[in-house]
Amino acid sequence: MFEDFFKAVEATWRNPSFAHPGGESNVMAQKRGITVVQRLLEKHPAEHIVLSTHGNLMALVLQAFDPSVDFMVWKSLTMPDVYKLNISKSGKGLMQRLWQEVDA
Repeated sequence: MFEDFFKAVEATWRNPSFAHPGGESNVMAQKRGITVVQRLLEKHPAEHIVLSTHGNLMALVLQAFDPSVDFMVWKSLTMPDVYKLNISKSGKGLMQRLWQEVDA
C-alpha cells in the first residue's frame, strides 16, 4: 500500500511508462483499454456501447481521444462519474461529462 495514494497515481501520469512494483504503466493500461474499445466498435459499429471501469482506466481511454485529459482531470473525477464519448468513423472522439453532483 502507498502512504500517499494521490502521489503514487500522479507519478504514473508524470511518466506514463513508469509502473509501481507489481503494477501496470499508464501506457500499458491505456493500450489495453483502447484495444477493448476498438474491438467493441468493430463488433457493434452502429450501436451505442456502455462501458464500466475504474477512474484511471476511464481517464486513460478518454486521453487517447483528447490529449488534454491529464492527472488533474483524473483527480477531479467523482465516484461515480459518467462520460459520453462519441467516436467518429475517422477515429476522432468528442467527450462530454454527463454526471452532475446533486445537493441532497
